[in-house]
Amino acid sequence: MTAPRILIAAAALFAVLGVALAAVPTPASATAAPSASPRPAPPALDGAEDAPAAIDRLLRAPGATAASAQRALELCRRRAEQFDDRDIARFLTQYGTALAMVGDDDAAIAMFARAFTLFPQSRHAPPALLETARILRRLPRERGGDPDAAERLARRALAGARAMGLAELAADAQSFLARPVTSPPGPEPSP
Repeated sequence: MTAPRILIAAAALFAVLGVALAAVPTPASATAAPSASPRPAPPALDGAEDAPAAIDRLLRAPGATAASAQRALELCRRRAEQFDDRDIARFLTQYGTALAMVGDDDAAIAMFARAFTLFPQSRHAPPALLETARILRRLPRERGGDPDAAERLARRALAGARAMGLAELAADAQSFLARPVTSPPGPEPSP
């Protein structure tokens, strides 16, 4: 599936959920005309540092900082240029998490939407749903915040986590749903 089709699918999904999806720039590589010459291979990654587990460590470390999120984002961008058989759903979820941690909520939502739309049966779909819910709950309405959509996504994440036996994620989703919803600042949506 090409990048524009992914964005269309994500936008359609978000429209069904009633969530506004901000425009995310399409990578130049997705809109470039096909070249007759083969695309040169990107530089090799420098070993274990770029492995998915290393990105997870940067994102999930106790006391993770903006600096560790920035490093994870750099690694995600480098991995995006690689032509290997990495787990795409995991990668998209990692990329979305790094983007969210550095404050790029619109791009993070797009990455998470790709993960749970393209790979709904993956073990990484429920975390992507829950992380999207977290963003939608904290964003102001004028920036696309929607506590109702956040709750729907969190309920889907909870159901998926339970079905897949992801007990820790199920508990996290249950905790998210149990917290009182305070509407983000901004005007109420019109009926």
